[in-house]
Amino acid sequence: MIKRLSVPLLRACAWFCGGISLAAVFAFAFRQEAPVFAIGLEKMNVLYAGVDNPLSIVVQGVPDEQVRIETQGISLQKQGEHLYNARITTMGSAAIIVSGGDLPPTNFTFRTKAFPDPGVYLGSKSGGKMGVGEFRAQYGIYAPILNMDIDANCEMISYQLTRISGTNDPVTRQNIGARYNPEVYKLVEQVTSGDTYIFEDIKVRCPGDVHSRQLGSMVFKIK
Repeated sequence: MIKRLSVPLLRACAWFCGGISLAAVFAFAFRQEAPVFAIGLEKMNVLYAGVDNPLSIVVQGVPDEQVRIETQGISLQKQGEHLYNARITTMGSAAIIVSGGDLPPTNFTFRTKAFPDPGVYLGSKSGGKMGVGEFRAQYGIYAPILNMDIDANCEMISYQLTRISGTNDPVTRQNIGARYNPEVYKLVEQVTSGDTYIFEDIKVRCPGDVHSRQLGSMVFKIK
């Protein structure tokens, strides 16, 4: 017969492990008549490629030397008592199998995903209207990781900037990296009210990427 966890153990299942809200945390309780009861946090079983995914594995009722932890699709690096960093080795799904003593092999599965697209910004804006002074004050564009408590960055690879003014034909310049090169900076310095500037063909490389990925364009109307 399996008995449910006590309130303190249920609370122990609600841990978050070290700075990432995507941690997977498990707790185990053992009874004489029920060798194992396990709870995994739902909707937090996603591991991302290219970054350390902190998680905790807590086993009770089995001597430490008898605990056996196996993995499929990920590698684990021990960080401390019960604490690990998981790195994806296979996209799609992964598993951790815990066993030992009277605990039969218990399989916990995860989704493994590519890193999500970052945002792309000029200053504090991703498009729309911008004053001449504010536009000139910028020195490049950047691609921050949004809505994720995770220590990682996406590298800006390249982009192109086009200036459209009412008196001249459109002019386009290519840029490598995030910061403006001299040719692009010169194009920015020419800004006047009524111009349109388009950042496009924006390419970044995020953690786990083999190749760069392309982000959407930004269009700025200069007021």
